Amino acid sequence: MTKLSEIGIHPDYGVYLKDNSWVPAPKYLLRRARLLKLFNGLEPGKVLEVGCGAGATSFDLAQRGFTCEALESSEQARAIANRIFAGAISKIKLHSEAKDWQEEFDYLVSFEVLEHIEHDDVALTEWAKWVKPGGYFIFSVPALKAMWGPSDVWAGHYRRYEKDELLALLHRCGLECLHFEVYGYPLSYATNFVRNRIYAQETKKMQRGDKTGTDRSGVDRTKEARFYAFQTSMLGRALMSFCCYIQVYFAKYGYGDGFIVLARKPN
Repeated sequence: MTKLSEIGIHPDYGVYLKDNSWVPAPKYLLRRARLLKLFNGLEPGKVLEVGCGAGATSFDLAQRGFTCEALESSEQARAIANRIFAGAISKIKLHSEAKDWQEEFDYLVSFEVLEHIEHDDVALTEWAKWVKPGGYFIFSVPALKAMWGPSDVWAGHYRRYEKDELLALLHRCGLECLHFEVYGYPLSYATNFVRNRIYAQETKKMQRGDKTGTDRSGVDRTKEARFYAFQTSMLGRALMSFCCYIQVYFAKYGYGDGFIVLARKPN
C-alpha cells in the first residue's frame, strides 16, 4: 500500500513520487500549464481520463473539485497511477478496460493518446458515446509530421498531426472544435532534439505503434529523474516558469510541437 509520505506536491509542478520513480517531465509541464488555465474556465463535473498514464492530470483535476475516473491499459502505468491516486483529495476510480459507459461523463480528457491508436477515428467515435450530449472533450496530440523522429518510435506513436487533419478528424467524429492551440516552443523543440539523439540507436528495429513503447511512454522517467533536482532548484524553477510563459507568445505565430483541443459533443 502506498504511503502518503511517498507522494509529494511541488508548488510549481504538481504531484510527483519522492523516490523519483515518476517525476513531471518538462514537456508535461509545458502542457500542464496550458491545461490548468483551460480548466480554470470550466465548471467541475464528472471526468473520464482515457490513457491516464501516471495519473497526474486526474490528480490535478480531483484537487480542483472534479469527480474523476481514469482508464489505462498499461499495467506499468496503472501501478504508478495507483500510487499517485492514493494522495488525491477525493477517490479516483482506475479502470484497466472500458466499461459499458453510455453518455455518463461531462468531460472526456486524453493527453498524448490518440497518436498511439492505429484507427484514431474509431477510438474517438467510441469515446463520444461515453460523453453526455453537450459534454466536452479536451485532448492533446504531438504536432507536425516533419518533427517525426526516434523519440516518436520509442514512445509507440503511429503518427504526428497537422492542424487541418486533426480538425477534419473532429468533424468526421461529429465533434465541434471550440478551442485549438499549439504549445511547447522553444523548450520542447530542444528536448525533442535531445530525445531523438538518445533513442536513435535503440529504435532502429522498432516499428510504429510498438506496444512496449506505448506502455512505458507516459511513465518511464528514467532519464528525466536525473535532472529533476536541477528542475526543482531556484534556477530550474525560474527557467521552467519562463518557458511556460514564453510558449504562449510563440503560439500566436504557430510555433510549437503539440496541439491542445477543446471540443464539444452536440446536444
